[in-house]
Amino acid sequence: MRRNRERLRDPRLWVVLALVFGVAFVTTDRLRAQKVETQPATHERAIPVRAQIASPGDTGPFRATGTLTSRHQVTLSFAVSGVVSRVASSEGDPVEAGSLLASLDPVPFHAAQEQAAARVDFLRTRLDRSRNLAREGAIAKEELDADEADLESAENQLRALKWNHERSRLTAPFGGRILKESLEVGQVVSPGVPVFELIDTENLELRVAVPAEVFAELDLDAAATVYLPDRREQSVRAELAHLPVSGDPRSGSIPLRLYVDNSSQVLLPGTVVWAELPRSAGDERVNVPLSALRVDDGGASVFVIENNHATRIPVKTGSIREERASILSGLRDGQLYVIEPPDRLRDGDAVQVVEG
Repeated sequence: MRRNRERLRDPRLWVVLALVFGVAFVTTDRLRAQKVETQPATHERAIPVRAQIASPGDTGPFRATGTLTSRHQVTLSFAVSGVVSRVASSEGDPVEAGSLLASLDPVPFHAAQEQAAARVDFLRTRLDRSRNLAREGAIAKEELDADEADLESAENQLRALKWNHERSRLTAPFGGRILKESLEVGQVVSPGVPVFELIDTENLELRVAVPAEVFAELDLDAAATVYLPDRREQSVRAELAHLPVSGDPRSGSIPLRLYVDNSSQVLLPGTVVWAELPRSAGDERVNVPLSALRVDDGGASVFVIENNHATRIPVKTGSIREERASILSGLRDGQLYVIEPPDRLRDGDAVQVVEG
């Protein structure tokens, strides 16, 4: 035991141990460095994506919806009072312009008119006599003036009675169909009380709203097509009534007014229809599926692929039709872009096109 302690106190032993541990440390460090050098370098892992080459969209029509209304619709009433003697048209009947709808009993109008005509004849005879007497100086000029005033008043009354007689017959101001009728024979009517509603079913009107960016693409000189949503084969033509006067700042759209030719009677006022507005030929804007857009607070953007890396670029979108968006600026024709960017895709990531 004592001998072992003396050996530990020997400095030569500690020098040997130091040399042994130093050699072991250096050897281990070299082995670690050699291991690192011999391991293959790790490569950036590419994200698989679907891609497509940007190309101009087609020049198909823009479709909008709206409710048809009649260009001519009016509520009719008698201008005079009386008793209804005839109802010539009922609800749903087609009528032509000027055709009789209803009339009042003409007897009271005839009687009043004949009485007024007899008074006019009497006053004319009296005025002729007064004029002869005035030429002879037998009556004063004031008396002749009074006779002339009486005749003028009677003639005005006769004209008013003739006008009343004419207004006892209610006629259609234009051709169309009776939308509503509320008359019965023997009924007493007063002036201004609505008794008919007449609607023009051939000349219709449609108002639609078009986004401002789409308006620039439309061919305003070409005819539009109007049809029911489930009856595309039964369509009619429509034309722009006039150029729009102003836009709607709240919705960012432009209202258009279309005149619809419904002479075939395939459409009805009050129904919701589709209108296809043709676009101008030569619209070369690029369009992409909506799935290609990534939208955040900074706006819309798409990922383009260059040198196997994704670059996120901002774009300005235009009209949206059939799940595709028109690109007004940012993406160019011929660029390769990601169709459905994964959520983990970031600007500058390496990508691998797997489908397109």
